Amino acid sequence: MIGSVFKEVKGIFGKAYLLAGLLPAAFLLLGYDWFSQGDQAFKLLIQTLLEPKQHSGTTLLHITEILVLGFIFYAIRIPLMEFVQDMPGRWIRPVREFLISRKTARLRDWEEKRIVALWKVTVARWYEERFAPRTYLPPGIEALSPKQALRKSRSGREIVESVVARGSQAASWRECDSILTSLCSFYVCTSDSKDYNEPLKKDLKKELDAWNDLVASSNHAKTVMEDVDFYARRQFTPVFARLQAYPSLIGLRPTAVGNEMAALDEYSKKRYGMDASSMWARLREVVPKFSRDEVSAAELNLETILNLLLASLVLLLAEVVRVVAGFNNGAFRSFANVGAATLLFMVSTVVVVVVLHWGVVYSAGTFRQRVVSLLDVYCLNLVATLGFRPKTVGERDKLLRDLRNLFVQAVAMNPNLPIVAAAKGGEEENEKKRNSAENDEQEEHEVDLGDKNGEDEKGNAN
Repeated sequence: MIGSVFKEVKGIFGKAYLLAGLLPAAFLLLGYDWFSQGDQAFKLLIQTLLEPKQHSGTTLLHITEILVLGFIFYAIRIPLMEFVQDMPGRWIRPVREFLISRKTARLRDWEEKRIVALWKVTVARWYEERFAPRTYLPPGIEALSPKQALRKSRSGREIVESVVARGSQAASWRECDSILTSLCSFYVCTSDSKDYNEPLKKDLKKELDAWNDLVASSNHAKTVMEDVDFYARRQFTPVFARLQAYPSLIGLRPTAVGNEMAALDEYSKKRYGMDASSMWARLREVVPKFSRDEVSAAELNLETILNLLLASLVLLLAEVVRVVAGFNNGAFRSFANVGAATLLFMVSTVVVVVVLHWGVVYSAGTFRQRVVSLLDVYCLNLVATLGFRPKTVGERDKLLRDLRNLFVQAVAMNPNLPIVAAAKGGEEENEKKRNSAENDEQEEHEVDLGDKNGEDEKGNAN
């Protein structure tokens, strides 16, 4: 019965209500029924709901509860998204400021990691400059004593020599990490070499010559150093990708979802002088339909998982309240009386909350990346659709700034700017071309299927 009801609801209200509304509602209500009534009662309830001809009062009551609660989830999805992004409100301001302070510390930590990771890439490529002494050091790098640095450098060379002696086998990631660590210590040591005495300077020069001779001795040794370079760059890539999800310090939000959206707006402002929401509201009129559908699907995925997260939190709160009430009224005297099944259900709910939290963060990142790609690809299409034909990047940027003032602040543009009127029927002609191309592809696909079926019939006849 419930399957036919959901099909009718999807046909009337659309997929957004089914996913962002009914799915979290069913998860919350059925999950609480399972927690409160036990396995057997829950199985009986599911069988009743799935029975196509069952119209009992209990079944209709449960379906009505799911539909009503689904409308509530569907109605609050946009306000919930806005709340999760910035957490506005005076009553929640202490929590908001606490979370922003934590995000600030985390962003600074990632910035330091980016600087160190980029410096390690420079050290890994040191062999390309024949190990010429350098003086740049990022903050927070601890320097070993010259003797310790020379000892680590020699151990790194020995690892390279052992990899070369093995023949064609490449260096493992542990070996690459050890070589990179030894090179970093030696790099720091050579940066401070001007303050060393003459014997130490001679030892440093001897070690530098040994590294140069090792790399020049064979192509395999150079390949090992290239593997170390690739390893260092692999360490830098996730740090750089993580920083893309953060705006600048002044634009930090209290949540990961808010920072993803703020990073999107900041990217759009830096690149095109206009926030992403104002840009996308116009850009969606010129991007292809399949691209708009992809962005809409990413937005719906984010709303659905966020509503599921809310339903999981409400379910977890209901479970805790029920157990606490059991302790207060004497039903439970200790956790041993609660039951293993109840505790396991509560732990499972916590795991679901954690998984859905990461799903929300991932969905927000996916949404940001898709919108960013469309901004970069179709920005000039928007300018051309509005009748402008910039010939340089500077002209394009100036036009976008003027359009930003027009769209956001209603500031009139220069009346002397030349515009090119769109060709009459141009859009209709393009639509006809697209439809024709799609029809041609469909016909070719049908022809291929016909040829394949004919070959299969011949094979069967033989």
